Amino acid sequence: MLHDSRSLTIKTYQGSKSRAGGLLYSQFYPSIKEVFAAGNVYPFTNAAIETLALDPQLRKTWQQVRAGLSHDPIALTRAYLYTKLRCHYAISGSMQKCFSTREEHRVSELLFSQINT
Repeated sequence: MLHDSRSLTIKTYQGSKSRAGGLLYSQFYPSIKEVFAAGNVYPFTNAAIETLALDPQLRKTWQQVRAGLSHDPIALTRAYLYTKLRCHYAISGSMQKCFSTREEHRVSELLFSQINT
């Protein structure tokens, strides 16, 4: 079930032949991430949404005493529900698709220009 579900970045060793040849690092990640990325923004990355889990009375106290929370609970609830809906549509729309591990190899500018020519 969890096959190809994690990402991995491999950095070449400073004194290695690969590094000397221009290979800086390689990244391996599941292509399923493309389903959830919208403008390179991923679901549930808004840390302010976590304040919805606080007890409402505690949230009010913090707002009054320290003005510690300036987040509007209504706006955060809308953002949370929108994110859930976005994930639902992303998953529903990709039920019949097949995903795999994507590889990207990052190279130096010098090696890139040599490959390009």
